[in-house]
Amino acid sequence: MSGRRAPAIPDAVEALVQPVLAAACRLLPDGLATATSGNVSARDPASGLIAVTPSGRAYASMVAGDIAIVDPAGRLVRGPYRPTSELPLHLAVYGAQPDVDAIVHTHSPYAAAFAVARRPIPFVCNEGMFAGTPRVEVAEFGMPSTPDLGRAALALLVRFPAARTFLLANHGVVALGRSVPAAYDLAAQVEWEARIYHLALQIGGVHVLTDAQFEEMRGHYAALPPVERSPWPKR
Repeated sequence: MSGRRAPAIPDAVEALVQPVLAAACRLLPDGLATATSGNVSARDPASGLIAVTPSGRAYASMVAGDIAIVDPAGRLVRGPYRPTSELPLHLAVYGAQPDVDAIVHTHSPYAAAFAVARRPIPFVCNEGMFAGTPRVEVAEFGMPSTPDLGRAALALLVRFPAARTFLLANHGVVALGRSVPAAYDLAAQVEWEARIYHLALQIGGVHVLTDAQFEEMRGHYAALPPVERSPWPKR
């Protein structure tokens, strides 16, 4: 035996564990998953290491030590449990998208219903403007927990390179971001957009915003000027 110790996990990777855990523990209360469905990951761009939720573990009792750390090939670096069975999806996206450092995958019911119907969710209110595309598009079907799912996701991202979120056919939502909170908020916004669109369809006469309106709204929010600082209480 050499007596060498395994290299310490970088602090930047350790810092990803808590956001991954926090997002995972919100999935059920926020109605974005049921039982142990859904998964969350975050990548450290410097080391390539990924913090990801374990497979089949109850969110209510999950603790920081349950979060798996894997390398870019999906090999376990640390963790008492097998990483999520959807790890091939996460690895495929990270491998092809250097600007993505967090992934949140949900099974939220309204969005999943559109995924089952294989119908994109159009831009109907301003929650949709962060999708990156005028519609939340649907990837081709890929068998869950296999590399096929990752390939389906990558094929969609080739067709829609600006997409930051999309549906997996007969499955659920994938949201991408620079951080876990950003990806999580996007997944929640997709569910809200899906719910509003579904309710509007029941009323009838849905007015889908045009591509031009989508771009105009995105540009408007991006160009909002900073708020001027008041000199108060100076006179």
